[in-house]
Amino acid sequence: DVIADGTDNFPTRYLVNDACVLTGKPNVYGSIFRFEGQASVFATKEGPCYRCLYPAPPPPGMVPSCAEGGVLGVLPGVIGTIQATEAIKVVTGVGEPLVGRLLLVDAYGLIYRAFHAIPPLTNSRGILTNAAFGFARILLRAIADASPQRAIVAFDAPGATHRHERFPAYKAQRPSMPDELRSQVPLVRDLVAALGLPLLEAPGYEADDVIGTIAEQARSAGWEVLILSGDLDMLQLVGPGVSLLHTARGGADAMVTYDAAKIHERYGLTP
Repeated sequence: DVIADGTDNFPTRYLVNDACVLTGKPNVYGSIFRFEGQASVFATKEGPCYRCLYPAPPPPGMVPSCAEGGVLGVLPGVIGTIQATEAIKVVTGVGEPLVGRLLLVDAYGLIYRAFHAIPPLTNSRGILTNAAFGFARILLRAIADASPQRAIVAFDAPGATHRHERFPAYKAQRPSMPDELRSQVPLVRDLVAALGLPLLEAPGYEADDVIGTIAEQARSAGWEVLILSGDLDMLQLVGPGVSLLHTARGGADAMVTYDAAKIHERYGLTP
């Protein structure tokens, strides 16, 4: 009824995935490498399969074997325990298994929210860090609570957008970004890179456009999409398979998840 994949080579891993897809059996997947581990549930009707995440294996020789790279001693036990837990969830139908959950992060929406929610903070060199600190708290709390398989951080690209081409006065009345906040944007970008998260920005488009596009593509591919933002404009993207995790003025301690039912409860409207 359930396949637990603990194989350690790519050909077998793809073979197991394809067999699970063809037979409709859930694939409780786990892998380990050096200090890192991954665990998920693939090939279910509710989510994507392994090939959706990794369409093709890496070229030969690109990824060292466990014998070459080594593995942290406790890691096999940790990932194995997670796999066992996920298998029990699938078999019993109790709890939410790790099935195809994608977190899309609106970077500037969180940066602005954190900047205005947290009093000025400086590090030992006197550099302002309140926005970067608040961004980190919100992002790490969301990852811990939502347990996404993947997360992507979207930034507004510098320069004019296609909206300015259609309406030159677009956002003309909006105050420019404070210098105290602008100086912290590189810190946030460095943080995203340190966490190993993809950072996306498209010239001529805002983060909203990037998030909306990826959300629709991911939803169509069977992913559950969760958008993390401090901007309620993102509610227009909520629908089947897409929810908004909104950060109110309390930051990481005041997040509300909006699905269709929650929107109707608050506004009396449907998305």
